[in-house]
Amino acid sequence: MLAVLRTLVLLAVGSAAAMLFIANNDQSVVVYYWLKDASTGPRSLSVVLFYAFLTGFALAALAGIVDQVRLRARLRQSRRTSEKLEAELAALKNLPLVEPYRGDESKSP
Repeated sequence: MLAVLRTLVLLAVGSAAAMLFIANNDQSVVVYYWLKDASTGPRSLSVVLFYAFLTGFALAALAGIVDQVRLRARLRQSRRTSEKLEAELAALKNLPLVEPYRGDESKSP
């Protein structure tokens, strides 16, 4: 049920974006970036939106790559710690069993 709802929402968003591109294809905009005119002239709104989408996609991909690198490093550290603890446990299992020392038993009454 959740997958169907997610698919319907994605289709609605995609349809809205397609209609926005089609309806505003003939409009021109001037892009101001940090209070300066970044373009040499007016650009089509669909081109500006496409470049904004690509920029957002690239930033999200970069954030995902950074997160993957961080998680892989954490996984390597966890594996090393696990191997170390398993080796310590194996060493403890191989220790001989001895009775605990209970003091000097020759002084019993």
